[in-house]
Amino acid sequence: MAKDTLDKKQKFIHELAKYLVGNSAEKSIKLQMETKEGKEWANLLNHTPIFGWKTIEEAEEILTDFLR
Repeated sequence: MAKDTLDKKQKFIHELAKYLVGNSAEKSIKLQMETKEGKEWANLLNHTPIFGWKTIEEAEEILTDFLR
């Protein structure tokens, strides 16, 4: 795979990790409030192997392995 493609893929994984685990407390509250955003976040997170309170870096590692 070309370096440019790998860079784009890694940037995507980084942004996905930030979305999934960054500010998780706020997203959990939105889920408890049954907002559309909270439900969409939970649905996406539930389809990944990310479990528990991870850092962005930890989530990035998990997602990198998962998406190979």
